[in-house]
Amino acid sequence: MVKKLFFVALFLCYAIALTLVLLVARFPKENLLEAAAARLETLLPGTSCAIGDVGYRHPLGLVLSNISIDAAATEEPLVIDKAEIRFTLRQPLSRFHARLEVLGAAVSGEVVLDRSRETLNLPSVSVQELDLAADLLSRNLDRQLSGVADVSGNYQAPLADPAAGTLHGMIRVEDLRLSLKRPILWESEAAFDTVLAEVDITGTTIALSQGEAAGEKFESMFSGLVRFAGSWWNSEVAIAGELLPASDFLGGNPQAARAVALLNRTYGPGPIPFHVSGSVLEPVFQFGPVRRP
Repeated sequence: MVKKLFFVALFLCYAIALTLVLLVARFPKENLLEAAAARLETLLPGTSCAIGDVGYRHPLGLVLSNISIDAAATEEPLVIDKAEIRFTLRQPLSRFHARLEVLGAAVSGEVVLDRSRETLNLPSVSVQELDLAADLLSRNLDRQLSGVADVSGNYQAPLADPAAGTLHGMIRVEDLRLSLKRPILWESEAAFDTVLAEVDITGTTIALSQGEAAGEKFESMFSGLVRFAGSWWNSEVAIAGELLPASDFLGGNPQAARAVALLNRTYGPGPIPFHVSGSVLEPVFQFGPVRRP
């Protein structure tokens, strides 16, 4: 979903470059909105797009509102509440800044088109305050999900295929809460105050590395992959790491303490190895290292 937001911002900037020309030519606003939406549909094949309103912002910028992008593969359209585009005076068609408000989050970054190298770059792109409890993200999970995510990084792709690029950055989630279908050490909820990880996105694969999670009851280190499969909740999950229960938690939960003692006899003292497989919708959590075939 994060990468999709980046791509929407990216393709929208292309559409806005056209709308700027139309504004200069003083097209009627209705024609302008229809032309920009049609351009966006061309850049996002298989979608139906609509733009509610557009306005000029001095000295060289545009503000669009109520942008709806509807794809057959999604149950409801993605709605961008507001998009602001600011072009640089010296390089108006090769360097511009975009800021979008979508799903309660702010997506922003500078877009650089390098025609000599045939590349597109977003050297510093960010998503701030993405609400994980948003209906579009959590509806099909069949369990409670909450937290606030921030993502920052850089993106590079060939100009001929802007979606075929790579994103490298960091993700940070505050106050993550995820109800579990099967208890882990008698806990029915995974709760972490902070989750941090490096993220690399290439094609349909999200790679997480150097992951750290800290909460009142558990600490964890992890890494792994998420492979997109049509919808994010059906995506394949392969994550491995170590889980360290807090001593205060074990002191107040004798059943969990006995289970941890048995696991420490098997895997040694300290953090307990674990791995997660399956899908985002139906993850399977198991203690122990990943078994290679």
